[in-house]
Amino acid sequence: MKRKIIIPFAVLVLIVVDQLVKLYIVSDFKLGQVKSFIPHLVSLTYLQNTGAAFSMLENQQWLFTLVTFLVIGGAVYYLIKHLHASKWMLAGLTLVNCWRFGKLY
Repeated sequence: MKRKIIIPFAVLVLIVVDQLVKLYIVSDFKLGQVKSFIPHLVSLTYLQNTGAAFSMLENQQWLFTLVTFLVIGGAVYYLIKHLHASKWMLAGLTLVNCWRFGKLY
C-alpha cells in the first residue's frame, strides 16, 4: 500500500521540479548562454533541439508525442503489474515516466 502512494507522489514531484527548471531556464537564460553552478564541474547551457538526437526528424513533434504516450503507457502498465518488484526497478520506471513526460513540453 505504501508504494501505491509513494510512487505517484514521486512522479508528481519530479515532473513539477522538471517543469520549474525548464521555466527558469527559458525565462532567465539567453539561447546559448552558459551558467556555472560549481566551477569546472557543473554548468548549465540553454540549447534548443526541435528534433531527436542530432536534430534528426526535426519538427516532427506528432511522432515524438505518439512515442512518448506509448512509452509512458507501457511503463505505467509494467509498473502497476510489478508494484512489488525491487525498489531499484521501481525507481527506474518512475524516472522513465518522468523523463518521457518532460519531453512533451
